[in-house]
Amino acid sequence: MATSCPGHWRRSRSATAGAFFLFALAAHPLLGSAQESVTDDNVTERIATAKTAADHAALASYFRARAEDSAARAKKHEAMLASYKKLDGRPYEIWKTHCESLIASFRASQKDYEKLAAEHQKLAGELGAP
Repeated sequence: MATSCPGHWRRSRSATAGAFFLFALAAHPLLGSAQESVTDDNVTERIATAKTAADHAALASYFRARAEDSAARAKKHEAMLASYKKLDGRPYEIWKTHCESLIASFRASQKDYEKLAAEHQKLAGELGAP
């Protein structure tokens, strides 16, 4: 007479349910493809393969972070410029010009990144992201 082991059956059933959950999570269009965050190293690939709301939401988040980074860099150079302006004399003029140039560049980058973030967020919304 064969007897079944109830504990073994529960563990097997639990493992099967867990595997199914992980598969469903990875296959879900709003969750699965955005699990890997967008980085400087993979942004080109992520742009090329973006198809879902989650993909575009992840890209929007990445570009918002880049905009914030550009804003922080501009602020840093604004503080440096304020310090340089307190110094008198010609030798410091090149440093002032350096800061002014970078401030303008970082502010332009910030605006560009904000536009990219907005466009990806718009696409995410059109594809069903909340």
